[in-house]
Amino acid sequence: MNIMIHVTASTGYTHIHQVLPVRISTLVDSKPQTVNFFVLDGTRNGTLVADIISEDFSQDYPYFNITNSYPGQIANILFTLSQRGQLLLTRDVDLYLLSGDDIICSLELFFKVRAWDQRSTRSVVLANVHILIIKSSFNYFVEENLLNIPVLKNSLRPFRQPQFNVNISDLNKVFTYENGTVILREYLDFENPHHHDLQFSARIRTLDGLRETSISANIHVENIDDEPPVFILPVYSFSMLKGSPRGSIVGIVKATDPDTPEQHLSYTLHGKDRQLFRIGADGAISVDVLSNLSSGFNLTVSVSDGVSRSVRDSVVRVTVVTQNIPMKNLRLMFDLHIPEHSPRGIQVASLKTYSTAISNYTNYHILETQNTFRIDGNTGSISIIQDLDREAGHHVQTFTVMGVERDTTHCGLVILGTLHVVIDDINDHTPQFDSSSYDIYLLENDATAIGKVVLKVTIFDPDEGQNGTSHFSLFGQNRNSFSVDTTDGKTANIRPNTTFDRETIQDFVLNLVAKDGDRNRSSGNTSFASINVHVLDINDNAPEFDSDSGTHLTIRENADTCCSESIRATDEDSGANGNVSFIVVSGKGYFEIGQQTGVLCTTEKLDREVYGSINISLEAFDHGKPQLKSLRNFTISVLDENDNAPRFKNNLPMITRYPENKTCKSPIITIRAEDADLNKTVTYNLSSKFFKINSSTGDIWCKQPLDFETQMKHTLTVFAVDSGKPVRSASTIVVVDVQDVNDNKPIFSKSVFETWFLISRWAANKPVLVLDVSDADSGKYGEITFQTHSQNLSQYFTVAGNVVRTVRPHAPSVGKYTFNVTATDGGSPPNSATAQVVIHLSTIPTSPSLLNSSRPRPVLIGYPHNEVLFTVIENRNYSTKAIGMINANVNPVQKITYTLVETSGPFILNASTGSLFYRDQFDREKKSLHQLMIRAQLTNGSDYDLALVNISVSDVNDNKPRFQTDNHQQIYLKESVAIDTVVIVVNTTDPDAGANGNVTYTLSPHADFTIGEQTGIVRVARMLDVDSGNSSVRLLRVTASDQGDPPLTSSTTLHIVLVDVNDNAPVFTKHRYTFHVKENAEVNEKVYGSIPLRAYDRDLDHSTNGHVIYNRTMVTVGEPGNCPFYVSENGDIGVNSKLDYETKRSYSCIAIASDSPVYGNNMNASTSIHIYVDDVNDNAPEFKNIPYTVNISRDAAVGSVVTDAVVAIDSDTAGNGVVTYSLINAYKMNFSIDASTGIITVKHPLWSLPPTVTLTVLAVDMPQFDTPLNTSANVVIRIFGNPRPRFLKHRYDATVKEEAEPLNDIVQLVTAGYLHNQGNASTQEYNYTLQAGEFSDYFRINNSNGMVSQTRPVDREVMGGMMLLYITVSEGVSLTRRDTAVINVTVDDINDNVPVFTPAQQIQTFVTTQTTHVGHVIGRVASYDNDEPATSSAVYRPVIAHRSISVDTSGQLTVREPLVKEGVEVYTIQLMVSVSDGSILQRVSNITRLTQQNTSALIIIHVNQLQNSHAPTFTQDLYEANISSTSRQHTTILIPEFNATDGDGDNITYSIVSGNVRDLFHVDRASGVLSLQYDVDSTIPPVMNLTVEAVDSGFVSKSSTCVIIIRQEGSDARQCYSSNELNLQIQTEINKVYPVVVGVVAGLLVAAVVVAIVLAVKLRMSRKLLSQLYCTNTVLSSTVDQNGQRMRYARSSVDRDYREARPYTSIADLSEVFYIDYGSLSKTGGTQRSHTYSDADPDYESIQNDASDRYKGHL
Repeated sequence: MNIMIHVTASTGYTHIHQVLPVRISTLVDSKPQTVNFFVLDGTRNGTLVADIISEDFSQDYPYFNITNSYPGQIANILFTLSQRGQLLLTRDVDLYLLSGDDIICSLELFFKVRAWDQRSTRSVVLANVHILIIKSSFNYFVEENLLNIPVLKNSLRPFRQPQFNVNISDLNKVFTYENGTVILREYLDFENPHHHDLQFSARIRTLDGLRETSISANIHVENIDDEPPVFILPVYSFSMLKGSPRGSIVGIVKATDPDTPEQHLSYTLHGKDRQLFRIGADGAISVDVLSNLSSGFNLTVSVSDGVSRSVRDSVVRVTVVTQNIPMKNLRLMFDLHIPEHSPRGIQVASLKTYSTAISNYTNYHILETQNTFRIDGNTGSISIIQDLDREAGHHVQTFTVMGVERDTTHCGLVILGTLHVVIDDINDHTPQFDSSSYDIYLLENDATAIGKVVLKVTIFDPDEGQNGTSHFSLFGQNRNSFSVDTTDGKTANIRPNTTFDRETIQDFVLNLVAKDGDRNRSSGNTSFASINVHVLDINDNAPEFDSDSGTHLTIRENADTCCSESIRATDEDSGANGNVSFIVVSGKGYFEIGQQTGVLCTTEKLDREVYGSINISLEAFDHGKPQLKSLRNFTISVLDENDNAPRFKNNLPMITRYPENKTCKSPIITIRAEDADLNKTVTYNLSSKFFKINSSTGDIWCKQPLDFETQMKHTLTVFAVDSGKPVRSASTIVVVDVQDVNDNKPIFSKSVFETWFLISRWAANKPVLVLDVSDADSGKYGEITFQTHSQNLSQYFTVAGNVVRTVRPHAPSVGKYTFNVTATDGGSPPNSATAQVVIHLSTIPTSPSLLNSSRPRPVLIGYPHNEVLFTVIENRNYSTKAIGMINANVNPVQKITYTLVETSGPFILNASTGSLFYRDQFDREKKSLHQLMIRAQLTNGSDYDLALVNISVSDVNDNKPRFQTDNHQQIYLKESVAIDTVVIVVNTTDPDAGANGNVTYTLSPHADFTIGEQTGIVRVARMLDVDSGNSSVRLLRVTASDQGDPPLTSSTTLHIVLVDVNDNAPVFTKHRYTFHVKENAEVNEKVYGSIPLRAYDRDLDHSTNGHVIYNRTMVTVGEPGNCPFYVSENGDIGVNSKLDYETKRSYSCIAIASDSPVYGNNMNASTSIHIYVDDVNDNAPEFKNIPYTVNISRDAAVGSVVTDAVVAIDSDTAGNGVVTYSLINAYKMNFSIDASTGIITVKHPLWSLPPTVTLTVLAVDMPQFDTPLNTSANVVIRIFGNPRPRFLKHRYDATVKEEAEPLNDIVQLVTAGYLHNQGNASTQEYNYTLQAGEFSDYFRINNSNGMVSQTRPVDREVMGGMMLLYITVSEGVSLTRRDTAVINVTVDDINDNVPVFTPAQQIQTFVTTQTTHVGHVIGRVASYDNDEPATSSAVYRPVIAHRSISVDTSGQLTVREPLVKEGVEVYTIQLMVSVSDGSILQRVSNITRLTQQNTSALIIIHVNQLQNSHAPTFTQDLYEANISSTSRQHTTILIPEFNATDGDGDNITYSIVSGNVRDLFHVDRASGVLSLQYDVDSTIPPVMNLTVEAVDSGFVSKSSTCVIIIRQEGSDARQCYSSNELNLQIQTEINKVYPVVVGVVAGLLVAAVVVAIVLAVKLRMSRKLLSQLYCTNTVLSSTVDQNGQRMRYARSSVDRDYREARPYTSIADLSEVFYIDYGSLSKTGGTQRSHTYSDADPDYESIQNDASDRYKGHL
């Protein structure tokens, strides 16, 4: 609960009002709400599930948590509550993980949401939350043959009142739904197709009915192997030729298993003859063992699926035909017609009924019956052994019938003839629609569709004739609105008879019935299909505003976004035609409307004071084509808000004058404040003890008369307060200057002034008496003049100032003089006062004591001056320091007493000395001149004198200048005021005198204003501007300084508020704007440009002067009417009406922006806007000149142009307007269309087409970004000319076997196509002719049925592998109406030729070298065989062999042992090789010809010695190079032209032979590049001689050397010796080294001799041993050479360099004795080395098979 408290704070002068919202919480007493939600399985982490807590809750109880979770803590784990009360997922939802059960499809979660206060001391349950997690699509797999198992479960929490209601629908009878669980109650059988997939749905609704969802359940049955396989036939009969080769197929048996795929079945043969045959996985029985013992076999076949075996096995009877080559062919024709589906086993014919010529035959059998027919071998009776289905296979079948002639001597096999079987059709098939339902879409009110075919329905009926054609009829609602017809009994044409109104009827269903057979008979097969007729909407209804929407709306003022209730309009059309949208057509641009919702909202805050009501027009339009719309005008009233404070005129301080003492019966001033809000009452108040104000009228009264003397000026703050909510107020300053009036009379301090005066002291102008008088008024009203009222005495006395003085020099007589003195002020009328002056004039002292004295006359006493002037400084202390001393002269000297004539307050006079003191401090500003009369009198009183003492107070700068106005003055000033305009006159007062009171003024800052230094006048210094971000408030500090020393200053602040005036027009950011918009932009859609349209106004933004308003309507440049775009209130360009690129592509418009001042005229600006309309693909191609009808000859050649008139135009541009063409109906196989031009040409011959065909041409545009649009048109093609016979294809392929018997061996059956003749099938007989040619003698053709047969065997080696036959078909005897086809006959080769050596092959020569290693292949022997390689294979065998060369069966020549012969450069090896056929020869008829062929050839191998003729040669014998003494490691040494070449082209290897000091240098073996191996130091000689050797890669390598002199540069710091010292040192070293060197050399020579002898002995022994031992390919090690060939090596002392391995072709060079034991090569003595052969070694097999132990022994 919220309440508002109004608080007012007041200081007496200022009031502050504040409204405080106070919220009283009622949450503790609130009842928890119950909320229900659904969450789908698979919902992702972070998903917002619901907003649980409202904003009111979160203010008082800002902390939330989840409690009482059920089941378990799932809710705490799965959900979290945000600070705003949003329920969020913390992890992905996985129903299986949450429930642990795969049959759970829904799981209910429950928890409470508890809120806590700030201190967590109080809590309240806000909500009871029920969340149901569901699987929207539930799948469960169950094995067949199970019972009473649950398959789906809804896990709902048991509540007294369940929150979710589950309703199961479409539940199959095999299930029951009990307590939230679906249970399987019947067995499911996978073999029952109705049990494969069972579906039902569960509908779940919350208790309050607000939320609803559904679950789609799918129960899938899984197959188990519970069915045994079953044979298709119980008995199979096959025949085979006696002597059929192994692998020959006898026949195929088949079985089926509903549980197991066919390829997974396994077959097994049983019976005594099973070993003679083999059965494959596909059931094919083939010959496994050749047998000539029986004429027939009986087998039993079983089949298994891996689990179950067939219950009943199948019997296979195999008949062996003993004569495999027929002796003759009777060429009889047996024609047989059998109705399909005739009973099995029924006898359908007997051969003997056809001809008596076969009565002498027995053992009848039919070839290639495929287990269709059975013939009795004795009687010739033919019976059916399997069901005959004409539609399942060929309805015409041809078989070869054979028999054995009853001749005991020959018993020969004879071809009796051809059995021609025709399966006659019966009406056994129901017409089948290609779909169970069809859809027809019709435009409403479309009269052009009447009578046109709107649907073609095709049926399939494989029956023949009337059995395969149907007649059609319609049933159902509105059946009379359509008609159906057919022309061929296969296609039903549906045509509408009337038009339809979608708003009356939208959809209905027709039933289409197809019945085959005779129309006039009741029998026949019937099929049904449903036709769903959909009436498509056209835009024939405009939207209509609802009558209850009204025309008057209200909008709250100043609302950020204020919306009205939805404005509704309805359109009876559907889809886009009935989709109503709204736009604002006209108005002030402050509104926008939801295009779909119709909610009218403000786009910015509305000011009622600017627009009290706004008239707008709304348009409701649909999205159809053409678009329809309607308008309605609305009046928008802006509801007033208290958004304006009362405003005083000009906001300037008001100054008035009011006389003092005037009665308070009339108002001093009346103020007025205006409030722009509606019906707001302004009340006034002020706080003052002197004034009051009428709260209604604004009249200000004084409470009591004013007194100028008390306060000269009153400054009042007046508040104006409105009556709105919230309360708004304003204040202004009222200055009341009190006018001074003469309301005070002069006042004498006493009524009688009396004094004594001696005539002896009389002198002209002598002061006698000081009158003490004052006037409280100021100015002239306080200026006093004196006047005496005695004419007689005026000649003696006068009053000057306030001093009574003598006039004449001669004194009057002694006596008492009395006169009245009137003091008059300067008022008009003046005020006055009168006092009496009494002057006693005597000749002697007037003291009573003196008057009665008898003493002699007193001596004279007198002041030297009648007037004395003393000057004092104010604020000084004169109480102890005398102001001055008044001294009178006395003669003779006597004591004088000084007294004051009138007692004068703080003055003190020393009676003895005449010193004058002042007990207070003088204040010049209060009184600057003091006048005293002092009497000097002799002590005895005998004489006295008077003197006037004037005390002048000198000024001290003790007062600051004081401003006459408030310290902070607020002044309102229009920014447009002229320069030098007076803003204010600053007045100050300084009561000091002279320079101390002379005030000057300064101003800061002084940029915009100046101040007169002496006058205080503040003026405008320059033009003022509050626009462009300048502040509207100027704070000026005025400082007033006097001229004192030191000067005193004071300051005040002027708040100058610059009032904005509308002096700036809006300015656009650019002079020209460019925008782009797509032509399909919706109304009110925003138009974008690179720079948005914006205008700004330099006037103040917060005033209406700077508020820019864009005119909604724009004017088109150079064209009448408005621009089809508008400008929104914020400057956005919007679409105002539909655009069409094809009509207009650009617009130039003028946009206007205006300001909106409250007072005065507005100012505006304009700019140019160019809007380019971008093309979109909104126009489909349109065909021109439709319909299209063309004629063409049936004999038109392929590529002929049918028509070039098909043209479609797309009014779009660029890719949007590019049209491509294609054909989309069945005849596109016969015609083609150019995609770019639309030219239709013939693609295939037209001979099989009906006289009239209709092509559907599809034209599609090619937009780059948009969706392509298309349209279609029909092209009717009339084909003229009688049809002629045509082959179905013009090229046929056939295959014959070489040398096969040709009797009745059919190669190819050629038929003519199904022809059309004026719409009817041609019944003309065709005549087939085999044209004469190269191969025509080998074949013949049946002239009536086109059957081609082979007449004689074909020899592929004679006739070639391919033969071309040309067949002609003609109709009747016509030679012009015919067609030709080609048969490509391929001759399958058989192996009927042996390989031979041609004359050129009888001597074959090969070349090799002596260094060829063992195992090297020299070449391959070649021969020639007429047969194809696939059917023959040549086998080679050595007739005359050679021990060094082996010949394998493929003719490959391989080196068996080394070919090296010492001292022999070239020698020859000869072999004799024979060739034979490795395959079995077939049907060799000319054995003599074969035996006369050459089957042996002489092989000659020339063995050459490979020579190494050239040694490497260096370019120079001596090279020179330099190195630095600072050279580093790896530095390359540059040696000019250093290189070696070999004349044999061998590779060269470099090495350093000598001179390599400390192995400093390294040479790259391949390139010869020389480099340093480490850094050069001082131990390296300055000159070094290197000997470098180059070795080639020849078999017997050769080498050469060169010398490289290397000098070290920069080695000057070495120790130097004289020549004698050097010679002496060298000689000493030689003497030390020489004996050692001689000893070492001698030892080496002895060792060398010993080694040479040993090597010689071993070499001799090795050669001798090898000459006695036959062995090849013995190796010690092996590597792989660069070509990937394995090289085998042996190490020997013969090697030139033991580190280098080279190949050996034998072990003849080995210097050690080895033996081989079971594949292991071992040394006989010393260190044992062995090499174990592996199966990868070529000698492994020969060693393992060493049965004769010939590899054992010493090598």
